[in-house]
Amino acid sequence: MADGDLSNSVGRAIGLHRAGRLNEAADVYRQVLALQPDHVDANYLFGMLCFQQRELEPALSHVAESVRLAPANATFVTDLGRIQKARGDLIEAIATLERAVDLDPQSAAAWVALGDARNARDSRDAAVDAYRKAIDLAPDLAMAHNNLGVALKALRQFEPAIEAFQRAIALRSEYVDAWLNLVNTIENLEDHAVAMSALNQAVEMAPDSLDIRIRIAYQLFHAERFEESLAQCEMALAQSQQNAELFHVRGLSLQSLGRVGDAVESYLAALAIDDGDPHIHSNLGTALRNAGDVPAAIASFQKALQINPEFEKALFNLGVAQQEIGSFTEAVSSLEAALAIDPEYGEAYRRLAVVYYAMDDGAGAVAVLRRWLERDPDSAVARHLLRAHTEPDSEQRAEDDYIRQEFDAFAESFNRTLERLEYRGPELVAQLLAAELPGEAADLVVLDAGCGTGLCAAVLRGYARRLVGVDLSAGMVKQAQQRNLYDELVVAELLDFMGRSATGFDLILCTDTLVYFGSLTQVMQSFAAALQPSGCLAFTLEELQPGDAEPLRLNAHGRYSHSAAYVAAEVEAAGLELVTMQHQTLRIELNKPVRGLLVLARQAESPGPGDGEPSR
Repeated sequence: MADGDLSNSVGRAIGLHRAGRLNEAADVYRQVLALQPDHVDANYLFGMLCFQQRELEPALSHVAESVRLAPANATFVTDLGRIQKARGDLIEAIATLERAVDLDPQSAAAWVALGDARNARDSRDAAVDAYRKAIDLAPDLAMAHNNLGVALKALRQFEPAIEAFQRAIALRSEYVDAWLNLVNTIENLEDHAVAMSALNQAVEMAPDSLDIRIRIAYQLFHAERFEESLAQCEMALAQSQQNAELFHVRGLSLQSLGRVGDAVESYLAALAIDDGDPHIHSNLGTALRNAGDVPAAIASFQKALQINPEFEKALFNLGVAQQEIGSFTEAVSSLEAALAIDPEYGEAYRRLAVVYYAMDDGAGAVAVLRRWLERDPDSAVARHLLRAHTEPDSEQRAEDDYIRQEFDAFAESFNRTLERLEYRGPELVAQLLAAELPGEAADLVVLDAGCGTGLCAAVLRGYARRLVGVDLSAGMVKQAQQRNLYDELVVAELLDFMGRSATGFDLILCTDTLVYFGSLTQVMQSFAAALQPSGCLAFTLEELQPGDAEPLRLNAHGRYSHSAAYVAAEVEAAGLELVTMQHQTLRIELNKPVRGLLVLARQAESPGPGDGEPSR
């Protein structure tokens, strides 16, 4: 074939290449190279077509040949470096790209590629220098600003990173990667409201971006706005049903809404697209466990660990599931493996102690808790649980730091957990108040003492002119605020709050809070002092088994149980009248009913001016 014919063939291949007809273009490039293996342009262009199709070995071979044939061509050298980086050959890539910028110091593209290679090798400061040189040469190059932001974020220079991403977006408003990088960086500053605002702007600029839609769904999920998260997923599914991440976040939202069967189906759809994501396998396992299929859950956790043996969360979940079916030795092994990977994993220590306790190995449980305290001497949770195992007769109430640490960490998942445990607190309270309070009692000043996430607020609101909630956990109070049912919410220790409160309450409710008190003397006196004449106190506790001689016990799980006789005596000693005491099941825990007491007491009326002996 004559030179003119070769040139025509290359031109035709370029036209096909630009039109996206890649296979046809590749065939023409091959024909040219079969006739002239050292055709520099054909080698370069065919190599870049292979790179575009992620065929890295032929891409490397042909672009390297073009560089051999034209060693002074900075574009060829730059693209060779980009291919080397894509192959993971970072040292070679950096050397090649440094040569490219030596050949053409004015090439912004070469400086960006050099920055990318340095960043990939964790040479962040050197990467920043390269990106800044690219920006000096081409201030309007959006990619350079975005990639600079990525390097700055890795250096934890969040504010400059945000500025870089914002500059990239100002230059190219539909730049999806820059929007997502901006949101990620804002989240590092824990400003979730601003992150959501940025995502809303992003979807306006790039309404067809599936990645942004999925990220909005994740953001809403983490904000516990599960219905909205699910709605975003359904909109995204109208765009594509071939995205594993989309089905994954959909499964998370469905699971959080209690639609466990639908969640399982969504996770399976995700795995049908990408079977190699250990997080999806692990979350499928959690859903299966919640659905009661523990053997299938164990298989899912094990699959996650086949993919990533160092996945400590999957090891933890596996240990929990193994404990539930009585495979205690295996559970110990899984939990110890999780701790070997992450020696700071507090929940793994805690669960391991539970397993030893279930094995009737109290000494083993104590040894685990001591290990935890050695690793984290400031852990109030470890300290309290160790006391529960070693001082069951203690009357001292739980430390404030324990309550804060326990429930701040538990706040976001608290409601879902209690649903799984078939928690009956609000139901029992509603029945008790309906039976014992007059029907016209709807103008009361009510205190929800230890309000938690506000599970009883809807019941109390029907009786309340003013409803006040108090809890020691700021995380729990934050969740309660979202119900918009309280007139006032206070983060405070209960006894301190009642001691400072000038309000007299017509009704005080205290559910699942006195389980963290040993002696009830002081708290009952405080309740009595805070009640209006004829005011009512309703509360729940966990009950000691009939026949237990002691008045109270600190159990290994960290909560107190009290005897009915002791509770009645403390109510009466505080000057309150015991109206009713019911024996109830409060919830199901470890597949067993938790026995409890549901109590209503009343403040005696103060004598009025017309009461008592007649005047003389």
